[in-house]
Amino acid sequence: NTPMGLLKRGLASWWWAALAYLLLVAWPYAFLARAGGAAFVFTGSWMNWPDGLSYLAKMQEGLRGAWRFTLPYTAHPGRGAYLYLFYLTLGHVSRWTHLPLAGVYHAARLLGAFVMVGALKGFYEAVFSSGTHRPWTSRWAWMWALSGGGLGWLALLFRGPGYPTLDFWFADAYPFLGALTNAHFPWVLAGLFWLLTPAPRPLGATALVGLGLALLSPFGWSLGAAVLLAEGVLQWSRAARKSRGLTGWRLVPWSQLGALTLAGAPYAMYTFWVTHTDPVLRGWTAQNLTPLGPCWDVLLSFSPALPLAVLGAWKPHPARRRLLVWAGVSLGLALLPLGLQRRFLLGWYVPLVGLAVLGLSRWPVGRRYVLLAWAFSLPTVLLLFAGVVSTAQQHLRGPFLPRDEARAMAWLEAHTPPDALVLASPQTGPFIPALAGRRVLYGHPMETVDAIRWRELTAAFFAGCLDEAFAHRLLREQGVDYIYYGPEEQALGGFPLAVGVTPVIRIGRVVLYRVEAGP
Repeated sequence: NTPMGLLKRGLASWWWAALAYLLLVAWPYAFLARAGGAAFVFTGSWMNWPDGLSYLAKMQEGLRGAWRFTLPYTAHPGRGAYLYLFYLTLGHVSRWTHLPLAGVYHAARLLGAFVMVGALKGFYEAVFSSGTHRPWTSRWAWMWALSGGGLGWLALLFRGPGYPTLDFWFADAYPFLGALTNAHFPWVLAGLFWLLTPAPRPLGATALVGLGLALLSPFGWSLGAAVLLAEGVLQWSRAARKSRGLTGWRLVPWSQLGALTLAGAPYAMYTFWVTHTDPVLRGWTAQNLTPLGPCWDVLLSFSPALPLAVLGAWKPHPARRRLLVWAGVSLGLALLPLGLQRRFLLGWYVPLVGLAVLGLSRWPVGRRYVLLAWAFSLPTVLLLFAGVVSTAQQHLRGPFLPRDEARAMAWLEAHTPPDALVLASPQTGPFIPALAGRRVLYGHPMETVDAIRWRELTAAFFAGCLDEAFAHRLLREQGVDYIYYGPEEQALGGFPLAVGVTPVIRIGRVVLYRVEAGP
């Protein structure tokens, strides 16, 4: 019953369910890819599309041969650092195989989702294998955690679509959202599930998974190490109280923690160091805040699993220890006064569902209660799929881009230097690094350093709010090479410059200007 064996069994058994799950998380993107028609192009990103485009922009850097990440949404990105190696590697894979970036991205996402399905099944089987339990508990916990959400749909009914709760977009915590949203979350969750599976494991495998987890998500590595350490200390404390000695200290999995630390800590520390000392990355880090949000949102988004988890927390059963420690450590870290609170709720839905199933299984008809609770968590997922259809019907900007604009970005990629800097409106900036591989002055609320200022300046430029002398000085000082003037820019006002720029090409409603060298 090693974690690797449990993972293999999890992938081998109910393989039809795993394949059905892959079809489920692949369908939205396949549907949207065919919904553009003659006038629109699917960008490859849907759930949290600004971040999805930013991952494609990172892959663009790998496509050009880079192994050091630089901020593609910042005019002066600096030297960069060895961050986002997963996406840089996917960019290299695209270069080696000549496959489109979006295709490689989604292939990695689906493969990660498949591994995540098996890892989660192995985790629940190992957790519920200790002590007496009903034979259906691990299976139902697995299915609920893979596909469920929260009760955020109630808020949607009463507050409207303008106030989405966490279970509609917080992909870190929910396996289903993680598999839908990007390529690295399924891999991170799979690694965390494997690491926290309570079963013997080779030290080499622990080190390998720990390194991979640190490379993908230093927060995931930190959380896994914290849970294992906390559970070991609790076991030692309990044994020490009984024996009045230190013999229980051997219960702490020192060898596993040592392998995990030696493999993952160096890169985790490097990430912290470089993002707090590099002048450009430090500005990005200062904006990269993920606060927890209001308590009612957390409670609603993780219900019905969260209140039902209290039943499992109070039920004496060996299975509850790992689940309870994971849930408690995550929540404790998330409540610390840090700017990245939500990051520590990685996979939090999984221990909550496990505890809820454990608590409900004490009742004679517990399976019915589990089915009912699972059913209450499904409307959120159904609403997400309804949103796919609505997005396709309206051709919403973000998942879709007018075909003329996509052609203009293809021209930029083919006919401009890789280090060219493009000025576009805030509405267009997110697309250019992802689809053309060229930097912009503004394009992302976190990855553009001093984002608020540059969002206002780029909007003011196209709105004609800057005098011509200041506009020319802005272009010259920032080193802008091209100006993108499409429908979104035209909607802000007239073109602000009469001299100093030369139209290079017109594609439909898009005009690309080259900025002439000034004195």
